[in-house]
Amino acid sequence: MVMALCMEALYRYKTDTSLLRKSTLEKHRTAIGQTLAAAAGILAFLVATKDQTISRVFMLCFSLALYGVLFASACGVPRALARFTFSGINKEITPLIGPSSKALALKIWLRRKADLGIHTVGMICDESGSFQPGFPVLGGTDDFERVARNYHVTQVILIEFPMFSNMLNHMTATCERLGVRLLIANDL
Repeated sequence: MVMALCMEALYRYKTDTSLLRKSTLEKHRTAIGQTLAAAAGILAFLVATKDQTISRVFMLCFSLALYGVLFASACGVPRALARFTFSGINKEITPLIGPSSKALALKIWLRRKADLGIHTVGMICDESGSFQPGFPVLGGTDDFERVARNYHVTQVILIEFPMFSNMLNHMTATCERLGVRLLIANDL
C-alpha cells in the first residue's frame, strides 16, 4: 500500500500545487487517486499471493475509510502543520526595501509565502509620492537600522538592486551586524 501511494505521489508531483492552496475539489481528486492507487496495490498483492481469505466487503470498507482519512488529512493537516511550524519564533519578520512600484509585483508571491512564515511588516523606501496599498511605509533607507531593531526584523527583501554600491555595502554590513538575512529580488 505504501509503495502504491508513493508511486501515485511521484506521478502527481509534476502537476500538483501546494497543499495549502488546493480547492476542495482538488483535495477530493487527490484522495480518490491515492485511494485507488492503494486499493490497486493491495489487490495486486492479493492476486500475486493467491489469497482467497480476504473479504470483498472488508476491501470496500477499508477503501472508503482510507478515502475519508486521506481527504480529512488533506483538509486539515497541511494548514495546521504550517501554522504550528512557522509561527512564533520561526516567523520571518520581513520589510521590503526599494521602490513601491516594484513591491506590487512581489505582493502575490509574499501572500503565498505568508503560510510559510514570511510576515511582511511594511516598506522602507525614499519615495515621497503615493504608495501601493497593503504595505505601510516604515521609513527611509537611512532608517533601516532603527526599523530593523524596532520590529525585530529577521529577514529583509531588497526589491531592486541598488544603483549605488555604497548603499548595498551599507545594507549588507547592517544586516551582518544585526544577524538579519538579506534577500535581493532582482529581475535582470
